[in-house]
Amino acid sequence: MDEQRTASPAVERRSLADRAADAIRGMIITGVCPPGSRITEQQFADGLGLSRGTVRAALRELTHEGLTEMKPYSGWSVVSLTTQDAMELSTLRSALEGLAARLAATAASAEVKAALNAAFDALKQAAATGDHKRIVTADLDLHKTIFRLAGSARLQDHYSRIEPALRMYIALADLGDSTPQDIVDWHAGLVDAIRAGEADLAAEIARKNAETTGALLQAHLRDLDIRETASGNTQTDQITEVMTIAKKDGS
Repeated sequence: MDEQRTASPAVERRSLADRAADAIRGMIITGVCPPGSRITEQQFADGLGLSRGTVRAALRELTHEGLTEMKPYSGWSVVSLTTQDAMELSTLRSALEGLAARLAATAASAEVKAALNAAFDALKQAAATGDHKRIVTADLDLHKTIFRLAGSARLQDHYSRIEPALRMYIALADLGDSTPQDIVDWHAGLVDAIRAGEADLAAEIARKNAETTGALLQAHLRDLDIRETASGNTQTDQITEVMTIAKKDGS
């Protein structure tokens, strides 16, 4: 397939793999490709008008983001995240982030405050664009900054082990009825408490935020299950439809 001939000038200025990753990422975080669903290189290659090699590169990029995985003998799939997973992840996240916030607040030096301000400013800038991908990345980066500022290598290690699942967790939890400004507001109190050195308050806010987003995510996953059951379209029909739209947008 002649990728350069079919791509528009706008697409040519970007990596074709980036274009494919953007399209597939959008289908994952909006639930068109729900957690645990099987996906194929050929399906996306046909739908997006790109080669399988380009799609493969995109899927590998999304694997690094924690959104897809390659399983031996079964191929590519979206990482699984059930309502039970969401509940367990929410509980674990609440405990880890509460402790990290407490430790970061205890160590609230000028350097800590500066790093925290920079990460929070990045989240506010991302929210101002309305770009969901940027918001999710900035959201996760802010939490990773808090863990780094907590000064505990073991705590950071535990957090890094659940980071891939957290990326999808945050991506899906930030959907629903929340606005970009809501996401900023959720973090403002946490950032203020850490900067002020109020360890107990910072820990409480971090735990409550994790529990709130966990509840939102569980509700979103249940809604996806209901829509999939009630819809007359199969998952393949939905993916094909969205890929057709994405292909037209890029042509």
